[in-house]
Amino acid sequence: MARSLDLSLRSLQMVFRNRAYVFEDPDSECSPYHDGILPRSATAAVLVGRRPNRYLLFYILRDGWAYEELSFTLNVIRSALGMRLLGERLRGSFKEAAAVQQSLLPDEPPISTATILPAIRLPRMRSVEISMISFPSATASLYCDRRCQRPRFAGGALVRDVVTGLRMGLEKDLKPTRVLEKLNHVIHRSMLSSRFVSLFYGELESTGNFLYVNAGQLPPLIFSKNSVESLQKGGIVIGPLPEVSFKHGITNIEPGALLLLCTDGINERRNSQGAFFGETHLEHIVRSNMGKSAQEILDLLFASAYDFGGKRSWDDDATAVVIIRK
Repeated sequence: MARSLDLSLRSLQMVFRNRAYVFEDPDSECSPYHDGILPRSATAAVLVGRRPNRYLLFYILRDGWAYEELSFTLNVIRSALGMRLLGERLRGSFKEAAAVQQSLLPDEPPISTATILPAIRLPRMRSVEISMISFPSATASLYCDRRCQRPRFAGGALVRDVVTGLRMGLEKDLKPTRVLEKLNHVIHRSMLSSRFVSLFYGELESTGNFLYVNAGQLPPLIFSKNSVESLQKGGIVIGPLPEVSFKHGITNIEPGALLLLCTDGINERRNSQGAFFGETHLEHIVRSNMGKSAQEILDLLFASAYDFGGKRSWDDDATAVVIIRK
């Protein structure tokens, strides 16, 4: 039977301090019997869960109980139920974070006469967000935003706040570098400096001109006929320092060229010998399949990385976007 109790009761305080406690003497001033919780008997109690959802379980003991066996049993119960509650909390946090991030994605990626933007691949998503918006000036904008700590609801909420701040600043015609500097100031003031956000922002025009800012994200790659360009200009990650400055880069994605954005969960996937999948494998897959559709290249990339890791589950965020200019 579940009931609400006064948390100031001495018997409850004993359980809160020890997590598991045996009340051998029912007549002591700190027993559940003295506090009117249970009938007069030797009892045991265990505390399970964490604030704000904690549960106290009381047991009335029969004659013949042994302290060592009882103490062991109580701790087994506490550990088993604690793990069960933790698992439920984590599953709920992942679902909430995924829902927050998914709500930021458009139903369909924007498609202009200059680009192909295929479905985004997110086989393992923690606090990762890929979002795209369109401006009326024939420009497709995209940003890949990654929370670098705690794969829980807080990370998803932070991603949402960063994306919202970006959209608000850009729609007011502020320069991307200035928007990121303002975001850094806000994030630094509102959270511990040991937590941070890495982000890549880009604007792709119908002419193929591509303006971008890389704030600590794995550099995207542009594959053209005879070269591979790494998009590194920008600055450090957002959050740790109170004041930072960013620079933008400008390049051109020529017809037939391919832009690849991905998180380090792909490059840093390891095989059974501990070797990384790495940029070399990634470049080989893209180069050997130029001419195929963006979706086909995306699928081949993930299939190759998955096989490279022995087909085990992903160890880190694995997210990618492939863009091919017509």
